[in-house]
Amino acid sequence: MNWRCEYFGRGGNTILIDKQGHQYKCKGVMDYPDDTLFWVQGMSGDYFAIVLIFEPLPLSLETITYIVPEGEPFKANFATWSGEVKHDLSIKELLQNQRLFDYHPRVIVE
Repeated sequence: MNWRCEYFGRGGNTILIDKQGHQYKCKGVMDYPDDTLFWVQGMSGDYFAIVLIFEPLPLSLETITYIVPEGEPFKANFATWSGEVKHDLSIKELLQNQRLFDYHPRVIVE
């Protein structure tokens, strides 16, 4: 068995920006702690996805830029707070990809 426990977190400054410069803030994370560090444990090969909840986007948008600012560094195995920028994400493609994920509510193990 290859069991592992990894540190995750999301700072409060994740945003989406459209080509006109309008910013859409992340309002939270579905079923996970927001703006705090947390552990996720599982087996090697397991995966999980978090669902970010943003302010409503105009229906006319075709692309968006996703920005995660760099966070406060800390020392822990497998932990990273490096930032991320993804330009020109297709809204149409993101909507189509949603069908690839089956939502399962979080299970808290004490």
